[in-house]
Amino acid sequence: MSSSEDEVLLQQLSPEELKQLGEYIDPEDCMLPAGYRQANQTEKEPTGAYDRQHLIDYMKEEAGKLEDEEEIVPYQRNVKRGKVFVEKSKPKPPSSEILDLSDDLLAVLDNATDDEIADLASLIGVNSIVCYRDDSNSDNEADEMAKDIRKKGIVKYTKSKVIVPDEPDNDTDIDEAIEMLKTNNPDLKVLNLNNHKEINDAKLLEVIKALSNHTTIKVIALANTNMRDVAALDLNDVLKNNSSIEELNLESNHITTAGLSAIVASLATNTTLKYLKLSNQSRPHGTRLEEKSAKILENNNTLLKFGLTFTSPGPRQLVHQYLLRNNDFARIKRVAEDQD
Repeated sequence: MSSSEDEVLLQQLSPEELKQLGEYIDPEDCMLPAGYRQANQTEKEPTGAYDRQHLIDYMKEEAGKLEDEEEIVPYQRNVKRGKVFVEKSKPKPPSSEILDLSDDLLAVLDNATDDEIADLASLIGVNSIVCYRDDSNSDNEADEMAKDIRKKGIVKYTKSKVIVPDEPDNDTDIDEAIEMLKTNNPDLKVLNLNNHKEINDAKLLEVIKALSNHTTIKVIALANTNMRDVAALDLNDVLKNNSSIEELNLESNHITTAGLSAIVASLATNTTLKYLKLSNQSRPHGTRLEEKSAKILENNNTLLKFGLTFTSPGPRQLVHQYLLRNNDFARIKRVAEDQD
């Protein structure tokens, strides 16, 4: 509707209709004071300027005229009115005290047979009892004993002895391995000293020192050998100059952040190492090592797997991207070699 049409409609309205229309129309202009946006609709005459004290006196006077509500129970000092709250009694938890049985009673229970224990359980009202038998009993005897006990309403369970075999000892001859390293024996490709019980700090340092003379070894496994920072720093010098080691496992040792940083620093110059495992050390390494690892791996194109527990999402994501990049490079190189 145009403005000319609005003017025509307004001209057709009577004064009373224009006044009524003015009471409902708000120009919605925030720049105008409220008194100008809406017409004054107060019919009373003004009583004067605002007087705060007069208003307070008036409110007190009106409040004094109001009658108090009648109380059903009159107020008395130090007397509770209404229903008194009584806290519900909570069931007592079962006692965790250990029964103090006499020595004579304990001796009787230790020498009691399964049938006697089952009879005792039925007398005291136990519906089920767990009994353990020795594996020396035959299966037939156990089945017959179980049938007799079930007739008396007692459920008997047998617990078999689970024998977990110990991890086989690492029988690698350390002295022989050291001699092969010193003489640069080309038959030595893998050196596995994981979980070796006879290795000590002196032997470990001797092994690392002999590694610098070997040029054909590919895999070195030194997990759980109680390696510390001294050996890790020496291993850092070996990795900087070695061009044959492709896999190195140093997990589950006592290497601190200083030793781990030295191992990671060798990746800046080492171009043959493909697998490096450093997780599960006895002490936490912190975020500086993670940031340093991400910075060094940015320029390393040969490492394919890096075993280190990251706590910061930023370095973890960067290392993940760099390892994906390196694996893509290795795949492209492998495909090109296959085609040739």
